[in-house]
Amino acid sequence: MSAILYDLRGLKCPLPVLKTRRKMSSLPSGSLIRVETTDPLAGIDIPHFC
Repeated sequence: MSAILYDLRGLKCPLPVLKTRRKMSSLPSGSLIRVETTDPLAGIDIPHFC
């Protein structure tokens, strides 16, 4: 199964986690998503969200 690439580079906190949440809600259960972001806080925020 390949991951869906979601490019959120250039967005600042809290947008990466909010957009990731919205994207994940539209995906079927078990889907893989790869988020690319330049926001250093996203590395903390997105795992906490998950």
